[in-house]
Amino acid sequence: MNKPKISTAWKDALRVWKGQFGGMLLFTLFQLILRLIALCPLLFLSVGQPRWTNYVTNPVAVLSEVPYRWLILLCPVLYLLLVLPARQSAAEAMQDALEGKPVFSPRMVFDGATYGQKLIRSLKTAFFMLLWALPFLALLGWTAQQFGGNEAGFSDGLTQLSRLNDFGGGDIVRGIVYALLILMATTLPLFLGCAFHSGRRHEWALGEKRLVPGRRGGVMLAWFAGLAAYLPLMAVLLTFTRSYVADVVQSLKNWFSTWQLNLTPLDYRVWITAAAVLALLIPAVMLKRMVTAAYVRQLREEKA
Repeated sequence: MNKPKISTAWKDALRVWKGQFGGMLLFTLFQLILRLIALCPLLFLSVGQPRWTNYVTNPVAVLSEVPYRWLILLCPVLYLLLVLPARQSAAEAMQDALEGKPVFSPRMVFDGATYGQKLIRSLKTAFFMLLWALPFLALLGWTAQQFGGNEAGFSDGLTQLSRLNDFGGGDIVRGIVYALLILMATTLPLFLGCAFHSGRRHEWALGEKRLVPGRRGGVMLAWFAGLAAYLPLMAVLLTFTRSYVADVVQSLKNWFSTWQLNLTPLDYRVWITAAAVLALLIPAVMLKRMVTAAYVRQLREEKA
């Protein structure tokens, strides 16, 4: 009986990822399309073309101007009905891939026999994830209020930068660092929640019960270890955006001292970064998920 190892999970994930690279890309694009379908009702926000800033200052009034805008509420409904159950079907396809079967297969789409069960499980997980996300949602609401400002509408970007400068005690860089630290502190529980619940859908895909409970520590470590799949992307981002961000920050500092804002224009560093996101992000997403799938599979082998 072999004890589950993260290194073994990485090897299994890489083996399947390399062997079915084309299928992995199609698999990820299919998952992306499902999410875009769930977001389609957002198009109703364009009816009448109101100022987007008014949605925070007085959302009810803006939605009431054109009744069709209320259809944006279909977004969370579609997400719950389509995307969340499909994540469990995706786990089944990933477990099939670890057995040597194609990952891009009809298994990605839920069938009528199991849809109800998958929906109930998804709603339960979504409820717990909402609890994990409360600190981040509170920060999001507070930020929206700060931008909402007063009756005149939203404050402009330079006014918000001035607030950030004041938040840093007269240093815009310190203000940005403080803001990022607060953002990290509020998103950490959300990341922990994702790691905590990451193994259950693979447990269900394997037809097991109570496989992950009691072993969540290892599953969470596997989830965080899977983030290493994003290292190539992060390396490119740091290489090409570090100097550009430094130039932008210097421009902001000059503005607070001379009141003349000369932002650095978009150059090759930005375009290389955008290309890297397109080329490296989608493959990395699937590789990361396969690490968790492979680790949970080891748990079943250990149990057997």
